Amino acid sequence: MRVNPKHYLLSFMLCLAGFFAPYSAYAQAAIGVSSAVQILPDRNATLDVGGTPSVGFGPRLFITWTVENLGTVTLTDITLVNNLDDTFGVGNYGTNLENQYPEIIGLEGEGTINRNINYNGSTDTDVLAAGSTLAPGSILTIRTEVILLNDISGSFQNQATAGAAELTNDTTSEPTEFIIGSNIGVAKNATVNGNEVTFDIYLEAFGSATLSQLSLTENLDGVFGGGGSGDQDVPLAPNYTLISAPVLIDDPGTLNLNPGF
Repeated sequence: MRVNPKHYLLSFMLCLAGFFAPYSAYAQAAIGVSSAVQILPDRNATLDVGGTPSVGFGPRLFITWTVENLGTVTLTDITLVNNLDDTFGVGNYGTNLENQYPEIIGLEGEGTINRNINYNGSTDTDVLAAGSTLAPGSILTIRTEVILLNDISGSFQNQATAGAAELTNDTTSEPTEFIIGSNIGVAKNATVNGNEVTFDIYLEAFGSATLSQLSLTENLDGVFGGGGSGDQDVPLAPNYTLISAPVLIDDPGTLNLNPGF
């Protein structure tokens, strides 16, 4: 019997496509993870500082992780790792021992979540214990409480990594940036209308502390020129005239303008 190779090849390819399509459509494993940091007022607490029980006082932080099953199969033996030594430095923080942290905030969907109550971010960086699972589309939200020590301040970044038995590679969250202590930001926008220029200046307080004794300097001579000196050292008029004094567009009620500017 003769067989047309072209017909045979076409039939074979269609058979393979029909056989494997259901697997590729439904057997996909994927995980997503993110972290958020909430800064709260200072407090005393009994802490785990790198595996050593201690009592400390300092800024209180909630670090909250969100883990989501983005695939179409149940994820098993889920891991969630967050090394806080990388964020704050060894010995600069402690995890709260007074409550049952890590604390499950919510579970949307189905899953079995086993907390690692020994998590301290330093000598034990696993937030979850063995056997944790998440069904497709399910979302876990879990957090821990941290007290900062040694009066550390500045800008920090935190990242978490999640994985599962069904995944070849772990997923690392985008860096979460936050500020401890005091910091200030300033920006300026200029609007030109003919020979008139309006400056809008924006101030923002970053961090967890209230700023005091604020100062803001604007040297317009450095922008437009001060005029210099004419003949016989007679001062020349500046290259600009102030049309109106500064006014507060958004007044928090705590800023005092200089009427002599």
